Amino acid sequence: MFVILPLSITALIPLFLFPILGVMKSNDVAVSYILDAVLFVMGTFFVAMAIERWNVHKRLALLSLLLVGTNPASILLCFMVISFSLSMWMSNTATASMIIPLARAMAGELMKQRLKTDDKNNATELVPLSTETKVNDCDEIIEVDQNSKSNSRIESVESKSSSEISQKGDKTTTAFELGVAYSSLMGGAATLIGTPQTLFMKLHLDRTYGPEVMSFGSWFAVGAPCQVSSVLIGWVWLQWLFLDLSFKRLFSSWRCRKKRNTSTNPKTNHVKEFIRGELKKLGPVSVGEASVLCILIVGILVWFSAKPNMFPGWTSLDKNGYISITQSALLLTLGLFILPANPREAFNRFRKDTSKQLRWDRLMDTNTTQTEFPWMITFLTFGCGLSMGKACQTSGLSAWIASTLKHLGYMDPWIVAFILIVGTAVVCECIGNAMVVIVMLPILSELAHSMEVNPLYFIIPSTLAATFAFMLPISSGPNIVAFAHGDLLVSDMVKSGSLMNVICILINNIGVHTLCVWVFDIYTYPDWAPRDRKSVV
Repeated sequence: MFVILPLSITALIPLFLFPILGVMKSNDVAVSYILDAVLFVMGTFFVAMAIERWNVHKRLALLSLLLVGTNPASILLCFMVISFSLSMWMSNTATASMIIPLARAMAGELMKQRLKTDDKNNATELVPLSTETKVNDCDEIIEVDQNSKSNSRIESVESKSSSEISQKGDKTTTAFELGVAYSSLMGGAATLIGTPQTLFMKLHLDRTYGPEVMSFGSWFAVGAPCQVSSVLIGWVWLQWLFLDLSFKRLFSSWRCRKKRNTSTNPKTNHVKEFIRGELKKLGPVSVGEASVLCILIVGILVWFSAKPNMFPGWTSLDKNGYISITQSALLLTLGLFILPANPREAFNRFRKDTSKQLRWDRLMDTNTTQTEFPWMITFLTFGCGLSMGKACQTSGLSAWIASTLKHLGYMDPWIVAFILIVGTAVVCECIGNAMVVIVMLPILSELAHSMEVNPLYFIIPSTLAATFAFMLPISSGPNIVAFAHGDLLVSDMVKSGSLMNVICILINNIGVHTLCVWVFDIYTYPDWAPRDRKSVV
């Protein structure tokens, strides 16, 4: 494919084009590339890189798989929960890239076990006339006494053909890959740092209205319940499509877990041996892994306690407003480059080494940073998006587009919000969702001002809807990663993603009119919006 400029370099175009066209001054454009929030994103990227470098994500995933058993539905839920949890603090595309190979390996092991079981059962077994074989809810072959029946006969154990088993294995792989991709998208929207859409929303609110409008904890109180509900419903939907959902067998698998754990089930042992083998390759838990996990936990606690709604956060201790959440992320980054990966070895070197320059292995190093850190995405792409959003406001483009939508003011705000949700979800299936949010947010603010509606009433559901990109491979980064492995069909993605869009749109509407009312009071026109008058929707 012929490319004139690398994609990341095109992000420099606003730096010289906007001043030349008279849209913005050069200093105003340049400031967008190094905002406080951009530095916060940089700090979270360093933490995510440390998690990947020390294989913390893989160990957590394997330990979780040991707990859920060998039921494909339980394994699917486990992968979705792991992907959801990781993507809240890491890039959703990176999360999908790390978890999907493990999910495909597990699907392969399940298919191998089915083929082995099929080969054993292909031979006809003679059963005594007084017994009949039957498979119970725990997938075990039992004998049922048939002495009371007058017509006893020899029973044979029938099994599915290898082609049918292979087809079921392909469906299992499809379910696992789509589950990881969907949960990665949903998990990213649960926090302000998990996906570019929520990041751009936070940056827009900070620049337009002030940093006090939305905090890390307040968004989590809205985003997490909505996304958790979507993950659970998506889990059931993927089972129904690809895993032959049976609620009786699903719940009986939990009832039979204790029995399976005490028995020597060859299928269970085979799959769990594979998981234990992968854990053995990782070796024992190192000091580096434990240190990175502790840093992540400390970071989460610090970010949640910065400006919680229940009590004054630690940022309130700074009366002058000099400190923000960015300093905590950068402090964690410094800790990654200072703390040794093996403190005992570092201490021994410190005692024995008489040279002037002392070196030890740290949790992060400069070589990893130079080769793997997404410098272009962090500074250029985010800076380009922020400068474009600011240009839409300063040039009057947002106000002009909002004025063309003035006929929407005759509708009830909840109808307008629903139209925006559906429209955003449809558009983001075909266009980059981050750029849609960048252009859309200033327009939504102007539209809300003209209708005298709380801007969050339109901004929050539209931002969430921008993450509902489930139908096509090009819709999102996790979809691209899942489709690149070659196991998915576009028809499977469209079939499963279409209903996922409907489910998420409905859950989004419910969350806006329940959680957002409680957390943000979206029915009341706020004091921080550029209007003197207040109105209740």
